[in-house]
Amino acid sequence: MLTYNGQVQAILCEGTMIASPAVTKKLQNGMKSVKDLKMDYRKLPMSVKKIVTHDLSIIKTYDEMKDAFDKTIDYYINCDLQERFGGKTAGQVRAEAKADLEHISTYKIVPDKRYKEWWNKIQANKNQPA
Repeated sequence: MLTYNGQVQAILCEGTMIASPAVTKKLQNGMKSVKDLKMDYRKLPMSVKKIVTHDLSIIKTYDEMKDAFDKTIDYYINCDLQERFGGKTAGQVRAEAKADLEHISTYKIVPDKRYKEWWNKIQANKNQPA
């Protein structure tokens, strides 16, 4: 079962190349090949151009996309109950904070382990001798 956001994306991107995991993987492999100097960087934009050209004929109108994104944002602010907010929505937490500026509740955000590892890797690479 898809989340609301997933449903919006599925509807908007149905039949597009960019929504295809295989195409995305191929594009990522191309970027890695450029990084590893195994592919001429000038070839990669042609792959992106091919995807965009294909998908532009499929993607819904700007107004339909904007409406879908607006509804998605509204859903996450006003309907998506967050465990970290004690079962409240982001909109409820914000409204409570604005209503009583003297007693604003704080909610701990647990750092994602993946980001910590990523930043540790960057720091380790900075400390390597040239």
